[in-house]
Amino acid sequence: MPLVFTAAIPNAPALASELAPDFSGTHSKTYTALQELIGELYFMKPDTLIFLTAAGSQIPELMNTNISSTLRNKTLNHCFNSDVEFAAHLKETIDLGERKEPMTIIAETDVAPEVSVPLAYVLAHLEKTKVVMVSTAQLSLKEHYAFGEFLRHAALDTNKRVAVLASGSLGVTEHTADTHAQTFDTLCCDFIRHKEQEKILQINPEIIQTAKADIVQPLSVLLGVIHKLNVRPEVLSYELLHGAGQLVANFVLL
Repeated sequence: MPLVFTAAIPNAPALASELAPDFSGTHSKTYTALQELIGELYFMKPDTLIFLTAAGSQIPELMNTNISSTLRNKTLNHCFNSDVEFAAHLKETIDLGERKEPMTIIAETDVAPEVSVPLAYVLAHLEKTKVVMVSTAQLSLKEHYAFGEFLRHAALDTNKRVAVLASGSLGVTEHTADTHAQTFDTLCCDFIRHKEQEKILQINPEIIQTAKADIVQPLSVLLGVIHKLNVRPEVLSYELLHGAGQLVANFVLL
């Protein structure tokens, strides 16, 4: 079955308040864009959602795929079902393959708000969709990109409808003079808008490190997933919110 949906979304736990039904304030651009994205994801009805995140790694030198049957955050009362079968498929593909992929499996039920909050809003109306949580590693962006290519082949080798989401924030902006964070955000958004998203991998490493953007590794994996696929990149929204740049981008599969 095909890949049916690929996108990048924020992971800020503070978004939970705005997404609550009883929220009475003014909605942000991020909220509006997320509602649009969630509607499109719902229409695609994925069986499996591969969730790419910088959170939750236990073995930092490798990509960590979580095979716990459930993922939960007790404090926020979030609980999701994992696609253990697909996670096992990834491990089996690596074990039987000629190429060694930098991935291991972990079994951790409890997840951070940076995982449970975005999962809660994208899966609010997709109760049957199961999750494969993949935590990124202390590897180069090119190695994350190559792992994304592996994920693409593995996804296309199943009978499931698969969606892939990269989650995280862009540059951390504690002060308005955080020029590296602003530069990183501008470059990312411009590259995506001009269909040059792979140039994100070539951004000056000093700018990336100083920007403290925790989406850069998940996004690099996502770029590997969509490599060679016919996609239409769309920046649905970008704004400074909750102390960082928040990006909602849809890589529409054509």
